[in-house]
Amino acid sequence: MPILLYKGCARFSRWLLHLGFLSLFCSCVDKKLTTQLNLHAVTQKNDQISLRNSVFSNSKQTLNWNNAKKAAIESNPNISNARAEVKRAHKRKKEQWFELIPNFHVFANLNKSISEISDLSKDDIDLTIASNIKIPNPFRYYAQAYALALNEISAQLNYTLQQRRTISQLYTLFLNEHNLGQLELECDELEESLQSSQMDDLPEILVKINDLRLRHKIAKEQHRTSLNLFFNTPNKNWRLVGSPPNISYKNKVDQLAFDKGFGHLGTQLQSVQIESSVIQTWNARFQRAPSLNIGVSAPPVYNETRDDFQFSSEDFGLFTGLGKSIKPYDILDSELMENAELRAKKNRELLLALMEKEISQLEINKTTYKNLMRKETIVRHELKYVQSRRSNGSLTENELTTLVGLQTKIKALKRAQLQIELQFWIWDDEYWN
Repeated sequence: MPILLYKGCARFSRWLLHLGFLSLFCSCVDKKLTTQLNLHAVTQKNDQISLRNSVFSNSKQTLNWNNAKKAAIESNPNISNARAEVKRAHKRKKEQWFELIPNFHVFANLNKSISEISDLSKDDIDLTIASNIKIPNPFRYYAQAYALALNEISAQLNYTLQQRRTISQLYTLFLNEHNLGQLELECDELEESLQSSQMDDLPEILVKINDLRLRHKIAKEQHRTSLNLFFNTPNKNWRLVGSPPNISYKNKVDQLAFDKGFGHLGTQLQSVQIESSVIQTWNARFQRAPSLNIGVSAPPVYNETRDDFQFSSEDFGLFTGLGKSIKPYDILDSELMENAELRAKKNRELLLALMEKEISQLEINKTTYKNLMRKETIVRHELKYVQSRRSNGSLTENELTTLVGLQTKIKALKRAQLQIELQFWIWDDEYWN
């Protein structure tokens, strides 16, 4: 009985010791995590103060179109992520071949009890270095290599598309900069008109000037933060100068067609999706076939108990085998193959539906674009007529209102045309190549 009681106490003591270690580790983790989060919070607060104190005091740095495009390609977060994905895809493809290189494992065994640890010597440590040779299933290895190569192509195509979208976004930012300049110029003109205005008109003009100045201030700050997000440069004051390239499609809108090279990048992206469906069917076929296992058992590369490093053929063992799980209700795995073929068929049908939508959308955009150009021509004729009357004499109040309305209408039509032109531009491979 005393012996059993002693053993029970010993087990209970070990259990308490283990529980104490676990509690200590958990306490250390919580303490470490809390300390790190507090440090990050302090850093963020200091950064906020620093940004708030310097954000409006930094001098402006100018960027023309070429420099801005170069900076965007180097620093824009979306392009950086797409570029990193290309590198990861290339690395995964290359690393597949590294899997064939034998892996080395180092084992060190200690032949001492805890009570004898003070008498430890090198003779009490056995060091063994072993390796294993991997011989993959050739069919699965080929399928994996094929999928990785396809993934690399897909990443490169997506990177190209992201570049185009980012440069299109930069184009819009240049236009926003121009609009800010126009808004500021409008404020200046209103202030100059105060000198020739009647006293009764002054309150109304002052209210309008204040509203325009407030709009300009808000739009300017929103534009500044948009530029910093775009270039990934917090606490900067960029100023875009010059004009972006002309991308008008007035003279070639009827030439845009998928069978004439337009949207070639999109066709390549769809081709990758089709081939991905094919790979899924391959995998289903491979799963139906017996699994081939090939392996080599190798002797230790080094062991302190050996007298030499010589190996003989008897030291290596080759083992092979075929294995296949069979479902009693579906011996030939027909359901597996049918599901894979059905998914491939549905993906193909979905791509065809999307292709039909893109073809239709292109024709709708072309028709809308030409209609906007016709409207702009008509409005410009009306504007030219009103301006001719202005050159012959002073305009009436209604004619002045008409003049301003026509100018505003032309700007709106130009903006609508630009939105469609930017869509054409992204998929216009002739321009990008």
